[in-house]
Amino acid sequence: MLRWMYLRSTQLPMLLVLEPIQEHIYLAPLTSLALYYMFNIMPYIFIPAHFLVWIIADYILLTIVQGKRPTFSICSFVRAWVFRELSPLYLLPRLLKQRDIIWAGKKFRVHYGGVAERVADSKQCHM
Repeated sequence: MLRWMYLRSTQLPMLLVLEPIQEHIYLAPLTSLALYYMFNIMPYIFIPAHFLVWIIADYILLTIVQGKRPTFSICSFVRAWVFRELSPLYLLPRLLKQRDIIWAGKKFRVHYGGVAERVADSKQCHM
């Protein structure tokens, strides 16, 4: 996932600014501040409701796409959903720091515009 995010960010650098805004972990606090400012809705009420609505909507969407109830438990779904929603907190700073990627056992440096060049393996890069 990190390799794909890095490639996309070098092709469209504006994604580094715009893409995190669509993640729930960033969107919920920003929206709660706006709602508090405009309608005096408390953030401690909005943020849990926001996450609850989205997790229910994602579970319903998964059920519709599969055509039946998922074969795993709701608890497993919640754990996977929380992991997915929290992963941008780890991946985005790492993406900004990462300069090289490993593809098919070879090390490449990706420049802006998506152009990649192979670099000598002076030290192993782990992704």
